[in-house]
Amino acid sequence: MLIKSVELKNIKSYRHETIKFQEGINGICGQNGHGKSTILEAIGYALFDFPPYKKIEDFRRHGEKSGYIAVTVEGKDEIEYTIYRKLGGSDYYVKTPVNEIKGKKDVTYWIASNLLYNVKSQEDIPSIFENAVGVPQGTFTTAFLLNPEPRKKIFDNILRVEEYKAAYTNLREVITAIERAIDSMDRELIPLRTRTERYPELKKEKEALQIEIDELKTGIKEINAKILSLTRKKEELAGKKTQLDALSSQISSERVRLEGMTKQLERANSDLKSAESARKIVNELLPAEESYKKQNLALRELNGDRVKRDKLKEDIVRLDSDIRSLSDKLERVSKLSAENRELEEKKKQLIPAVEKQKALEEEIQNLASFIDSLTHLGFELKQETEKEMRANLLLLEIQKLEKNVASLSPLVEKQTKLENRQQELHKRHASAKSMLEKTRSSMKLAGTQGLCPVFNGIKCTSVTDFAGYFKDEINAQTRALGEIEEQLDHISKELSELKNPRKNRDDTAAIIESKKKDLDAYKDVSGRVSSCRAKLEKLASTYPSLKVGVLTGSEEERKTFLLSLQSRKADLKALNSPDKEFEKLNDAAGKNLKELKTLEHVPASLGSCKHQREELASRYLTFAGLDEKISSMQEMITKLEPEHNRYLQALPLAMKIDEYAQECRKLKESMASINSALSEYARKHEALLSEFSEPLLNDTVSQLEQLGKTATCKAETVKGKNKSMEKLAREIAGMESELLKINDIEKKIENERQFLSFSNFMRDTIKNSSEYIANEFIGEISQEASNIYCEIMDDYTCGLKWQNDYDIEIESEGETKSFRQLSGGERMGAALAVRLALLKALSSCDFIFLDEPTQNMDEVRREKLSQEIMKIRGFKQVFVISHDDTFNEKYTNVVRIEKNDGESRVVQCST
Repeated sequence: MLIKSVELKNIKSYRHETIKFQEGINGICGQNGHGKSTILEAIGYALFDFPPYKKIEDFRRHGEKSGYIAVTVEGKDEIEYTIYRKLGGSDYYVKTPVNEIKGKKDVTYWIASNLLYNVKSQEDIPSIFENAVGVPQGTFTTAFLLNPEPRKKIFDNILRVEEYKAAYTNLREVITAIERAIDSMDRELIPLRTRTERYPELKKEKEALQIEIDELKTGIKEINAKILSLTRKKEELAGKKTQLDALSSQISSERVRLEGMTKQLERANSDLKSAESARKIVNELLPAEESYKKQNLALRELNGDRVKRDKLKEDIVRLDSDIRSLSDKLERVSKLSAENRELEEKKKQLIPAVEKQKALEEEIQNLASFIDSLTHLGFELKQETEKEMRANLLLLEIQKLEKNVASLSPLVEKQTKLENRQQELHKRHASAKSMLEKTRSSMKLAGTQGLCPVFNGIKCTSVTDFAGYFKDEINAQTRALGEIEEQLDHISKELSELKNPRKNRDDTAAIIESKKKDLDAYKDVSGRVSSCRAKLEKLASTYPSLKVGVLTGSEEERKTFLLSLQSRKADLKALNSPDKEFEKLNDAAGKNLKELKTLEHVPASLGSCKHQREELASRYLTFAGLDEKISSMQEMITKLEPEHNRYLQALPLAMKIDEYAQECRKLKESMASINSALSEYARKHEALLSEFSEPLLNDTVSQLEQLGKTATCKAETVKGKNKSMEKLAREIAGMESELLKINDIEKKIENERQFLSFSNFMRDTIKNSSEYIANEFIGEISQEASNIYCEIMDDYTCGLKWQNDYDIEIESEGETKSFRQLSGGERMGAALAVRLALLKALSSCDFIFLDEPTQNMDEVRREKLSQEIMKIRGFKQVFVISHDDTFNEKYTNVVRIEKNDGESRVVQCST
């Protein structure tokens, strides 16, 4: 994996910056506090879920509400991915060419699976970053200088040695649980075995019972065959007996019917005689009945005339009521007409006051509108006049500032020349200082090893002491360095005396630009003033009725017109709203007119009603004497009513005479038919009686009853034995189910015992081998660290050993030194070697960060370490974060960070 770039938005001192990296060694340089380590912290938070602060809000730029980190990486598939993480909240995702992976759990799993290898769990990622990939500034050697106990605690956690101890302890609970389970299953077997003790005995009992049931069923089958034969014989005899009984019953029934018909015939003859007597009475009363019907018909006609007369009477009463109502309405018409004449007279009197009110209201409305327009234009004119004055003042200020800028130009030119000279002297000073340091270094080498000062790395055999030569060189270079420093001090004094005219000029120019922008806001202000005055002139001409002169838009002018408006409002109030009184009179007259409209029909309706009443009165006279006629007719009907009732009583019976005669004929015919049927039934009965034997039927029934009882008894016995069989089967089935449970429990107990044995073996193995496994792991890392250390130190005769207590020992030239006995450079090299080996073993990560690895080192050791870092192998990217410029010229890519006005920026990126 390669880190291609890191984008920071509102992170610490970064507002918005993108830092690009390359394959190989990347240097990140800058002064302390300028934001170098922030880049490491951002990568740790985005890629390794390692928060740099307890409160993540402290990682956000001060004063900003949100921020994010976007790290673009290239995977082993040479495809670029971007890991985006927002500070706080849940925005954490990986952007791939085809989709997005969202959510902290899924993102960290994807990083562990696709970017970091040999990571056992995604929960281990933060620890890998903290202790291997991104070791915090100044702590490369700290852990190795601790006492054994705290040092062991740190590296035990990294190597996960404590997990073996935890596993040993946790397995005790597993073993206890298994033992409890075995004990529980043993207790469960006791009642099951007790309940299944009688299983063999019950099986034998069931077999004997089955034999008895089979024998009983065979006996029942033989009896059923005999019963079937006797049943057929019984059914044949019973059939004949049934036919005899049916014939006897029919004979008895027909004799009963014959007796009943004889009695019916006697009753029918009696009814026929009564009907003949009734017909004689009907014939005698027929003339009286016809007279009764005629009188009733005449009475119905008279009652119809009475109904018509009563209807005419009701209509006359209704018309009398309508005539009275219409007369009242006619009086109301006269009254309403008189009221309307009075209302019209009052309306004529109010017309002058109403017209005066309308004129005042129109005048007030015009005056109010005029005052509103005058107020608005006066305020607008006042604002534009003030803006015009401010624009004139700004113009004067700009002219004055421009003169100041012109006077600063010569001083700016002088400042530029001095700064260029100062920069040139700084370069010469750095070169001279570097040359002096190299001379001193060469002097030491020549003094101890006899190396030639001209040809680097070549020993000089003819000269043994170069002290004089190097002394002259050092003195000359020291003098040249002093002259440069003297010139730098002189230039610094001159620049201080100038007081930075360029800044003053730039600040003044910025003020001028700001004021010009302000002046642009007042563009065309004079035109707007003239426009306001023109609007005032137009306003005066718009209201000719007010007779307004020249308007100025002043406050006094507005107050004058307001006083006039108040005077007119007072006049209007004094009129006391005559228009409302006029409207009330108009409404009253309108209501009267509406009512008169509804009463227009009254005279015609009144005449029509009177005419109708006269017609109805003449028709009513035609019904005179009607009540007397009705009374006389009712008396005649009352006299005829007794004979009419006798006629009605005799008529129904007289009408049945033919019915009774026909009934007598039918009864005689039926009686003859019944006598014939009785003779036939008697003949058949005698023939069947000769073929039937009652004793034989009784004997057959007796045999069937005896066989039935025997079969029933045996069936009941079988039923009882079947119940016993079912009970035995249930008991046996229950025992078989419990026997299966016993087998299952015994198998489980055997499995649990095997598992218990295996768990004890595993626990003892973990206890005995945890230290051995840790030692093997340490040995593997120690070997890898030794190889790395030899490469860093460029000395393959030495060796590094990482002890079981995590102390580092170095063997060189037959001498063994502990970590505390090593020099600063050797400590850094050894610590780097072990941490790099750890990183390879734990994650197979392709990159590593070295944050301020030269801290507390002198110049010679920094130079040596820079050379050693260049020799690091096995990583695609190495990031060196340092404020020291020693590394810059040697690395593939250098990123320079500077901080101005509290904001960090990438000001130089060289390759």
